[in-house]
Amino acid sequence: MSALRALRRRSRPADERGSAATELIFMTPVFMAVIAAFSIGAQVVTTRLELDDAARVALEAASAAPSPAAAVSWAAGTAASDARGQSLPCSLFRVNTAVGDFRPGGAVGVTVSCLLHLGGFAFGPGASNIWLSASGRATVEPYRVVGP
Repeated sequence: MSALRALRRRSRPADERGSAATELIFMTPVFMAVIAAFSIGAQVVTTRLELDDAARVALEAASAAPSPAAAVSWAAGTAASDARGQSLPCSLFRVNTAVGDFRPGGAVGVTVSCLLHLGGFAFGPGASNIWLSASGRATVEPYRVVGP
């Protein structure tokens, strides 16, 4: 038992006592910042993947529409429905549909945008909100009749 006490006395000089507590005090904010960064990154990546899915669904609806006006309406409705189903944490949600070349064999494009609120995690002025978007373009079926 006396050998153990002697080892403890030799392993920690008097001038290093309390250094572990001091290191913990200085490293805690660093660890918290790393955890916050991972949390923000995970939220951004998850939202981006859900936006990609909403854009894909909206693009499928727009390319199957019978007219340009229906394509805009179907894309907006389908994307909004898909976003609600996935519970996207967006404060603003926009769907832009490009129907300038909406004809058999032409193309239709959809862009879905979302303003993601990051809560209390802000690393600078204006950094608490991020605009994310996903877009796609599809060919309108060449063997179909497109209405006005």
